[in-house]
Amino acid sequence: MSFSTISYRQKNRYLAFACCLAGVLVYLLAIKQTLVLREQSAQLEQKVAAGNEINQLKAKWKALGSRLAAGEKEENGMLIEAVSNLCQQKQLRLHSFPKPDIHHVAGLDIATSRFVVEGDYHSLLELLYELEKSVGAGKVASVAFTVSENPTSRKRELDLTIFWQNIHHL
Repeated sequence: MSFSTISYRQKNRYLAFACCLAGVLVYLLAIKQTLVLREQSAQLEQKVAAGNEINQLKAKWKALGSRLAAGEKEENGMLIEAVSNLCQQKQLRLHSFPKPDIHHVAGLDIATSRFVVEGDYHSLLELLYELEKSVGAGKVASVAFTVSENPTSRKRELDLTIFWQNIHHL
């Protein structure tokens, strides 16, 4: 049986079989290993990202712990400073900033500060966003928008009342 005496149909079958065999060899030698290495590198990248995220969370936790250890006076001072700086940047008027009310509930100290800011709606929303983003000790518990008319200028004014809360363990 020589190759020249075989029909074209059989030659095509042998050629197709050889191509399939070459494809399987290429897959086993190169493509399969590449896919396995790609999957392993993706898993390693996920582990590295998780490690970095854990380190960031630990750093935030330490920063929050140091803020809590600093005491309420320093937190209140940081809050006053942040609010006054943001009001100055956004050209808002800070009406009132009383001393925080502290309530003791179930082994927790809940400090609530209430302050009132006057300005336009867009700037007040930016102030709220910046407060939530920048000041780490405490959260906005509630807000209230009120519209009043200034009797001297006869203009309507928009006031924002923000209730800011900090919670501490006793």
